Parts: sequence; C-alpha cells; structure tokens
Amino acid sequence: MKTGQKNVCNEDGYTLIELVVVLIIVGIILSITFPRVLNQFFYTNLESGARRLSGSISYAQHLAVTKGISHRIYYNLEDGSYWIKEVSTTEDNIELNEGIIDKKSNLPEGVIFLDITTPRGKMSNTGISYTEFLPKGTGESSAIHITSGEGKVITVEVKGYMVRPRLKDGYSE
Repeated sequence: MKTGQKNVCNEDGYTLIELVVVLIIVGIILSITFPRVLNQFFYTNLESGARRLSGSISYAQHLAVTKGISHRIYYNLEDGSYWIKEVSTTEDNIELNEGIIDKKSNLPEGVIFLDITTPRGKMSNTGISYTEFLPKGTGESSAIHITSGEGKVITVEVKGYMVRPRLKDGYSE
C-alpha cells in the first residue's frame, strides 16, 4: 500500500441489523408514549374551552352589573356555541331579547357540551339553554359540563352569588 492512501474496507458505518434494532426500540417507546401525549392534547383543548367559557360567563355578569340590565349567556348544546344577550322587559313583563352583545364563540375542536343543569329545574343535553345574571350582581346557579372525545369531563360551576365561575375536574352537580 502506498503512503497517503486509505484502506478501502472502511468499517465506520452501521449494519442493517443495528439500524433495525434501533428502529424497533424507537417504535416501542413511541407506542407507549404517543397515547399519553394525544390524551394530553385533548385535555388541553378541554381546559382551554372551560377557561374561555368561564371568562364569557364572568363577562356576562360584569355587563349585567355595569349596564344595569339583565344579561344571559346562551349555550347551544347541539353545535357547541355560546353567546351573550341583553334581556329587558316591557311594562307588561314581556321579555325582549336584544341583539347578541359579543360574537358567538365556539368550544375548541373536539370539545362538546355534555349537559347543563339550571335552577329552572331541568338538566338539558340538547337544544339551547341559558344562565341569567341580574343587575345587582347575582345570577342563576348552573353547572355546565363539557367533555372531550376521550371521556374527560370538566364542570364549569356558576353560583349565583360568586364573582367567578369555578372549574372542577370531573362531573359534579
């Protein structure tokens, strides 16, 4: 061999068997961790939706106090949307629903309303329901249950005398 030339049989690479073993190990690790990561993604969407809904409920209560007019937050249990409306009454006690105060909001992708319990004595899981807030700062107590496709549930609890709704993991009355 001449000086300055390298040996042609270089053993700096990996064999096919070594690469296959590494891919199998990576595949096993991914199959164990991927479902957990996916569940965490859906739970993050669920938490985000619960916080946004809670903020809208607080905003409806704030509007009722500052404007001196009753406000309702409506929940469409079919399509996962919610919105705030002013509610005023005529001299004959007939309710007038004014226009939507804020644009309709939707729950995040993969998150739906499970049901809503209101003080009007019923639990709704279809149609449209609402929670009303009065000008003096009080409102109706409600329990709004939202869920993700993975079976996790968060309860947004509204007490008529509380300033802020509470978020609870799981289904609570």
